[in-house]
Order: sequence, then C-alpha cells, then structure tokens
Amino acid sequence: MALGVAGLVAIAYLMLAPAQASADSNTIPAGGTLTVPFTLTKDVTVTYHWTSSASLNFELRNPSGTVVESSSGSTHVDFYDPPTGGQYTFVWTNPSSVAATIEYDITSMDIGEDFFDAISPLFIGVIVAVVLVIIVVVAVVLFAVMKERPSAPQQPAGPMQPQQYAPHPVVGTNCPQCGVPIDSGSSFCARCGAKLR
Repeated sequence: MALGVAGLVAIAYLMLAPAQASADSNTIPAGGTLTVPFTLTKDVTVTYHWTSSASLNFELRNPSGTVVESSSGSTHVDFYDPPTGGQYTFVWTNPSSVAATIEYDITSMDIGEDFFDAISPLFIGVIVAVVLVIIVVVAVVLFAVMKERPSAPQQPAGPMQPQQYAPHPVVGTNCPQCGVPIDSGSSFCARCGAKLR
C-alpha cells in the first residue's frame, strides 16, 4: 500500500511539476534541416521524441555546439540529463530526396529536490504508521496470550509454623529418651530435654 500511495504522489507531482515544453509539426525539405533551440537547466531531465515520414538524422548539441547525442531513424524516444545549463539545439536533417514531415515533443521537468522534498513527509508518515501498527498488533497478541493462560492457585505466604511433635509417653520414672530417672511432675527431662507429657 505504501508504494501505491508514493506512486500516486509521484504521478500527481509530475502532473503539477513546473515544465518547459516544445511540440510542433513541421516539414523538412529534401536535404534540409530543422533546428529547434531549447533552454536546458543543469541536472534537469529533458525527454524528447519524434515521428517522421522518412528516416532523419538527429543531433542534440550543447551550448558550445558539441554533439552530445545523435541517432537516425523515423521515430525516436530518449531523455538527456544536461551536465550544464544553457541553450541546447535539437537538429534534424533530412538526407532523402523527398520532403519529410516530422512531429516532435521536447519536455524538461525538474523532478529533483522538489520531488523528494514533497514525498519525504509521506515516507516518514508511512514508516510511523507501520511502526504503530506493529506495536498495536504485539500488544493485542500479548494481551490475548496472557488472558488465555490459566493462573496457578495462589497460596498465602505467611510465616512458617514450627512443626509440632507428639510428646514421648512417660513410662515409669525414667526418661524414655535417655533413661535418666525423672520427677513424676516434670514435663521435660532434665538431662536431654525430651518432652515427657
């Protein structure tokens, strides 16, 4: 979905981006030349295409007159990123012995920094939205897991109670533990401390 939204933003920007264009239909006589001057800005892509009724020789010349692109044919589509700005010249020559009609379109469009400045907030927004969705999904999953887990019965934690032992029965007048004679009213053996009652 994010790429779809970004694609729509790119298309909208391209439709609204400032552009310079030249389109026309001409006839080039046999052996003649058509020259179209066009101002290009450094690093601003120019796209050009043409269709003609005969094979033509094409040259794109930079401001100093040097040929930077060339081709031959009756139809052509291309783009050029000028390393310097200035007055470029699009030149078509008709080498045939009959006149040729040509339809051409030259368009330059700056989709550089302005384009990325326009879509940067979109990408940041998409990243934030994805992170928030992940956080919500993790929270829902953790809540569901915790809710389904049976809780262990809780036992109250209290102080440990001393274990009670039954007293040794008093048999006769001697301690059943150590055998020492004891008083008949004693609750504990005086020697070993065993409980007598």
